[in-house]
Amino acid sequence: MDLQLGDIIVVTGTDTAVGKTVTTAALAADLRARGLRVRALKPVQTGVEPGSESDADLIARGAGHPPLAMASLAEPLSPHLALERAGLALGRDDILDWIAFHRGEITLVEGSGGWEVPLCRDFTVADLAVALGARVLLVAQNRLGVLNHACLSARAISARGLVTWRVALSPGTGGLAVALNETELPRLLPGHDVRLFPSVDINDLGALARAGRGLSSR
Repeated sequence: MDLQLGDIIVVTGTDTAVGKTVTTAALAADLRARGLRVRALKPVQTGVEPGSESDADLIARGAGHPPLAMASLAEPLSPHLALERAGLALGRDDILDWIAFHRGEITLVEGSGGWEVPLCRDFTVADLAVALGARVLLVAQNRLGVLNHACLSARAISARGLVTWRVALSPGTGGLAVALNETELPRLLPGHDVRLFPSVDINDLGALARAGRGLSSR
């Protein structure tokens, strides 16, 4: 494992609904199984339906602590819009202070949607990762179009001076493209560590930890 105590990993995606939450939960479960005090944080989550499990619930289960989210909002919108429509005033410093308070030996911060999504007005997932000096785990779902989306996202991360720690290619559908993407994406992203992430039951902690080990191992 090439992670060090004190590391922060921001988990972002090529889009929404590409597998960020299960990937974050799996990595958290693996780090927990290694005996590390991992914290899995979701600063702002949207589209949270009453009585349903949220992203913060799911990633916290992998990490073994209560769910940690600053704000949970019902409307399925970009966080900055959902916050404003709910009349909540959260800013850059609020988010950074909250993360600093909840840091673990290794801290996972799951973003919302993709790399340039605003978490609050004028503060994007990308800005957060830069402010934290984080490594970045990029999650891309294996489907038609992923080559373009993953390459654009990886280059945008590099343009901000950050390291893409891993690119996780999560399970998807799409026929022939899915089979070819597995070999084509590493070719298009030389120097990036592209890992195949398996289909896994998020309620099975053992399976989650094994899937996470596939990401964290050298």
